[in-house]
This record gives sequence, structure tokens and C-alpha cells, in this order.
Amino acid sequence: MAGRNIEKKASIDAQLRQLVPAKMSEDDKLIEYDALLLDRFLDILHDLHELYELSAKYEGKHEPKKLEELGKVLTSLDPGDSIVISKAFSHMLNLANLAEEVQIAYRRRIKKLKKGDFVDESSAATESDIEETFKRLVSDLGKSPEEIFDALKNQTVDLVLTAHPTQSVRRSLLQKHGRIRDCLAQLYTKDITPDDKQELDESLQREVSNPRVTPEVTRDVCLLARMMAANLYYNQIENLMFELSMWRCTDEFRVAADVIHRNSRKDAAKHYIEFWKTIPPTEPYRVVLGDVRDTLYHTRERTRQLLSNGISDIPEEATFTDVEQFLEPLELCYRSLCSSGDRPIADGTLLDFLRQVSTFGLSLVRLDIRQEDWSEERRQEWLLAELRGKRPLFGLDLPKTEEIADVLDTFKVISELPSDCFGAYIISMATSPSDVLVVELLQRECHVKKPLRVVPLFEKLADLEAAPAAVSRQLLLLSMG
Repeated sequence: MAGRNIEKKASIDAQLRQLVPAKMSEDDKLIEYDALLLDRFLDILHDLHELYELSAKYEGKHEPKKLEELGKVLTSLDPGDSIVISKAFSHMLNLANLAEEVQIAYRRRIKKLKKGDFVDESSAATESDIEETFKRLVSDLGKSPEEIFDALKNQTVDLVLTAHPTQSVRRSLLQKHGRIRDCLAQLYTKDITPDDKQELDESLQREVSNPRVTPEVTRDVCLLARMMAANLYYNQIENLMFELSMWRCTDEFRVAADVIHRNSRKDAAKHYIEFWKTIPPTEPYRVVLGDVRDTLYHTRERTRQLLSNGISDIPEEATFTDVEQFLEPLELCYRSLCSSGDRPIADGTLLDFLRQVSTFGLSLVRLDIRQEDWSEERRQEWLLAELRGKRPLFGLDLPKTEEIADVLDTFKVISELPSDCFGAYIISMATSPSDVLVVELLQRECHVKKPLRVVPLFEKLADLEAAPAAVSRQLLLLSMG
């Protein structure tokens, strides 16, 4: 395929210097440069067309020979052309997806207009997808509307923040790509020695395998998010203390405020600008909110110390470890205000704050744990036997490779940090039920108090097609265990 081109140099500029005489004018050089660019562009289009045709033929009939032929063409490309063609295919797929979305939305709008329904262009695709899903559940799978409604009520919707390698544009990653490119370029030099080649191979291995989400990174991210949340809530609590200056409250609330006031240390150091003196019992809301502020302060400082030093002199009992502990006094304030005739005040800043805490919790967003799949009847039997048993799976002297240590350290971090820091444990490239059983077993062995839900990702076409049977098998095995 590349034989039609002139001999390829390191860049188009190198080809231009070869083709264009040194004494040629700048305008003529530009013309030659444009012609060279056009020639390369046409070559790339030809390569793309050939690859696209082979892909389409394989997709249509799934002939192994076509796939083999496609592989030969791709491996025959030089590194420069491979990069250009892969980027071109990426752009083609993005444009095709966009065109497909627009076309689907257009057809659905036309369909709704024919029915005489109101058309909302911004949500046409989403609404229709949900509608079609419901129809399929009822007609194809025999589910009743009541079953669908009950299932939807039990669903949770969380924010998911992901940094997919193909979407990441951080400066650190761009610099890493530059280092990888330099290593690859040096590997192609003619006078490279075996020692130099080995050093470059090791450098490439380090660059390609990093950055990765290590247990240390997981721990620091969770602690940092927790510290940020405590700091944000701390500032809002002080605003509420200014606002809720009234004395009128319910008997339940007054009892709670009196208990807090009696147990408060009069000589305790207060690191506050406002309300730094002991709050009198005649201001019950400020007494309760002041106690919440103290706990938030300890939560923030303990987290800061753990981030900085790995240890803290503030006991965990002095902090909020669960969002319910945080919500309880706030809900007590809300109920008291409503019962005492101050609902308009309760439905203001306090209600907004309650919603924020309920939504974002003590860690702002749950972090999903994602690791690669570990490389099926005997394996499943052994895992089930270990899950049923009570003896430890391994001791402290277990010999560990770097990969094993990384996995076990991740589970250790999960067991040490509050459970509301995490969402799900995601298994990349999952293929079989044993993938899930391994995670369940390691969560037990590492003493994870509230085991994370396990989410297998079936990313290959064959695995996706076999996913329903694999998930059914997983559920059966877990029920047996």
C-alpha cells in the first residue's frame, strides 16, 4: 500500500527538503509543499478506503480471511501512517455517531409529529429510548408496569467522574506521550547499542504502565474529597448559626441542646473567628449547630493530618464517619422549626443545606474502584469453597509480586476508609463468574466492613453476547456461597 509513495522520511518537511531545490523562491516552495501535502492526503484517503472496505466485508460476513487480511494491512503500516489513520478513523467514528444521533432524533420527531404529539427537540432521543425500553420490557420480556415501576423506585443514580485515557488532555499525560514518542524515535536509530535498547525498553514499560490508580492515589483522593466536603459544610454551618438565633423550639430539641451544653468543655480551645465563646443554652439552635461545627472541624483536621502525615492525633470518634450522623442534628433542627411555627425559616437555607448533604454526603462523590481482570469449573469451585469457609486465605508473610501487592493494598484502603467514599468495584474486561467471586472473597479477607457492589464490565463483543448467561451464573453462585 505504501509502495506508491516516494521514500518516506521522518516528516513531510524532510521530504520537502529532498524534493525542492535550495534556491527556489518561498512562493514556489509553498506550492510544492501544498502539492506534497495533497499527495500524502490522497495516499491516506486511499489507505482509509481500503481499510474501511475490508472492515465492512468482515463485519458483514464475519469471514476470518477478511479479518486476517485487515490485520496484515494494518501491521504493514509504518508508525507515522498508523497514527494518522487511527486518528482519521477516530474522527470518522465520532462524525458517524453524531450523524446517527441527529438522524435518529429527526426520525423520532417526524414520528411524533405524525401522531400529533408535542415535540421537544432537546430530549427527543432520550424520551424515545426510554419509551422503547419500556415497550420491550412489557411486550418481549413479559414484565408488568407494576414490576417496572417497583424496579425503578429501587434504582440509585450517582454522579460518575471518569478520566478515560482516550479523553484525557492533562498536561502531565501530554508530556508522557512526548516521552513515549521520544523513546520510540530513539529505538529506530541505526547506531543504537543493546544496552541502550534495553534501557529504552524499560523506560517505555514504566511510561506505559503509569500513570495508574495506585492504592496510595485512591487513598489520597478519598481523603482530599472528604477534607474539601468538611470545609465547604463548615462554612455553611457558621452561616446557619448566624441565621438561627431564635430561642423557641420543641421539648425534644431543647433536651438535646441541654445535653450538648452540659457535656461541652468550657476550657476547650476554639479555633473559630465567630462564636468562639461558649454558646448559652438560651440559644438552643446555635448550641446544636455549634456541636456540629466542632465535629466538622475535627473531621477536616483529622483528614488533613492523615493526608500530610499518614496519622492523626484526633480520634475517629470525634469526627463524622457516616452521613447519617451529620444529618441527624440538622433534621432535628428542621423538625423543631416546623413544629414551632417557623417553617418559612426551616424551608430556607437549612432545607437547602439538608439537600446538599443528602446528595453529596461526606465525600462529595463516591469513587468507583476499577482494576483489570485477573488471569472456569475448578476455579469457581475453589472460590466458593473459600467463601463458605472461615479460615484466613493468606497470612502476613504471603509472597507478593508488585501486581498482587497493588490489588491487596487497594482492598486495604477500601477497608480503612469510610464506606461512603466508594461506589462500586468495577472489573474491566470481565469474562466469567469467577471474576466477581474473586472480588467478593478478597473483600471478606481484607475485612471490608460494608462490601462494595461488584460491577463486571463485559467489553469484548463475545463477552457482551454471553453476558446475560454469565450474570445469571454469577447470581446463582453467589446465592450458593
